[in-house]
Amino acid sequence: MRTRIVAVRHAEPESGSGYADMDLCPLSERGKATHAQTSQHLKKHGLVPTLIYCSPILRAVQTAEIMSEVFAVPYKQEPLLGDAFNASALLGLMPQPGEDQTVILVGHAPTLTAFIHKLIGEEAVPEGICMSGSVIVDFIEPPEFGKGRFVRYYQPIHP
Repeated sequence: MRTRIVAVRHAEPESGSGYADMDLCPLSERGKATHAQTSQHLKKHGLVPTLIYCSPILRAVQTAEIMSEVFAVPYKQEPLLGDAFNASALLGLMPQPGEDQTVILVGHAPTLTAFIHKLIGEEAVPEGICMSGSVIVDFIEPPEFGKGRFVRYYQPIHP
């Protein structure tokens, strides 16, 4: 049995110049289109999530909404993916192997990239996860830092 973790960086937000608080900056139309295309690509290649967690910051919530619609799986806001990021606590939320499970985590740079590197035990994506990019990591045993197997890094093609 396998636990698969898919780390997804939020899609491209609007220019933040008109927002006093960047946490309230929504996705751009290009970001929405790119992420819809990315989600369809992941679905086409067999990704079947059982859970979607996202940062409570608007651009991550809107990204999770797109994924939720494409995969017909509800999402849950998780403060550990936002300003309260905590890698150890986040790892504790992951399901234990028992059945094949795929968890999508929608978050931000640089914390999400650092989390993936910690899961794998090496810098699999040294340049960081790009917007709407996703990194897939598999675990055969219970998820543990340094025990993940890097599967793939998907970078979006902008429409």
